[in-house]
Amino acid sequence: MNEVKDIKVVFICIVSLLVLYTGSVLALDSLTLKEALRAGLENNSNIKQSHLEVEKSEYDLELAERNWYPTLDLKSSYTRLEEAPPELDFTTLKPSEGSQNSYNTQLTLQQTIYSGGQIGLGIKQAEKGLTLAGLQTEQEISEILYNIIEAYYNVLMAAERVEIEEEALKVVKEHKRIVQSSFKEGVALKTDVLQIEIKEGESEQSLQNARNQLHLASKNLANLIGRDEQDFQLVSPDIQAAVELDLERLYQLALEKRPELNMITVNKEIVETNIEMEERSHLPRLALAGNYSWQGSELEFDDGSWSISLSGSLSIFDGGKSSTTEKKYQKELSRLEESKSDLKELIRLDIESKILTARENRAGIELKELNLDKARENLRLEEMRYQEGVGTNIDVMNAQTTLKQTKIGKMQAEYQYQLDLFELLQKTGQLTGYCEEVITNEK
Repeated sequence: MNEVKDIKVVFICIVSLLVLYTGSVLALDSLTLKEALRAGLENNSNIKQSHLEVEKSEYDLELAERNWYPTLDLKSSYTRLEEAPPELDFTTLKPSEGSQNSYNTQLTLQQTIYSGGQIGLGIKQAEKGLTLAGLQTEQEISEILYNIIEAYYNVLMAAERVEIEEEALKVVKEHKRIVQSSFKEGVALKTDVLQIEIKEGESEQSLQNARNQLHLASKNLANLIGRDEQDFQLVSPDIQAAVELDLERLYQLALEKRPELNMITVNKEIVETNIEMEERSHLPRLALAGNYSWQGSELEFDDGSWSISLSGSLSIFDGGKSSTTEKKYQKELSRLEESKSDLKELIRLDIESKILTARENRAGIELKELNLDKARENLRLEEMRYQEGVGTNIDVMNAQTTLKQTKIGKMQAEYQYQLDLFELLQKTGQLTGYCEEVITNEK
């Protein structure tokens, strides 16, 4: 009776654990590629820092524009004298005792009239700085987007490989059952049993390796999007890249849209502005100043005195610093131009290489599809030959390995082809706009 109760308790515990496990699996959220990209953009610290740099550049621009604004200063002081100074009474023309209090107040308004172009050029520099910060943010976003896409596809590939390895292990176990049955009937050798047992161990190890790779791939994706790797389950990508594999067209798009190239262009413009500022450093500067001051023994502002002055300054000789600085900036221009030329060549070569890889993977998908049908048929025939006693155990295991490798190769080619297209979008500066369009313009 007690044994029956114990069995019931164990059964209830097992059922409860199964329910809890099933509930946790069903609780997993399905994570689409669009949702992963949104989460990555919202949670990535590098992108947050880039947006802060843009905001900082906006303040720099505002500060540069405010250099045209007038300045207004108020200065006031109070002095307590040890002895009151004598004052002249103009009615009696006799001296009288004054006050020990002394107040001094001064109000000054100053407005720049002409800065030799320095303020205008400073505003221009700040505008270029803001543009540069925006391009740096765009580059950061593009890299993050591709990293998330690549991580997403890596998880899908790893998950599908686990399924292939599990299926392959089932095939091996089934073949092991046949071999063991044949051995008991005396129609198979002991070496056949040992060989299939070795193969089974290799398949189990390969499956464990695939599961480890899936765990690491999921963890990498989770880190990129700021999620717990256990709280989501991926679905087929809801974003597909569409790219025409035309080298010249893609290269021209890259020249127009690549943030790195545009950043070099903006940096050149900043250096050119610096050169112009040095050239204008010898121009005069004019400022208008208005002053109102009052002094007395009471804190009053009547009967004060005012003045207006126009001041100018001109740098006559600076020890050759400006000319030397201009030469330094000219060298920097040459360096930037050389860097841009090298980057163009690298971009063209990179795009051409990726186009060739994409074409290879696209052709490989069709070839591996045909090979997959052949590998399935080959395994079926080898298993029949072995059961009929005209084939060998080694031939069956080789056929099993070929089928598994063909499945993995086809799967990888399909996913890698899509990654090639996304990478081409990234290399041509289109990925940010492409993903923004498909993510935000949903119906």
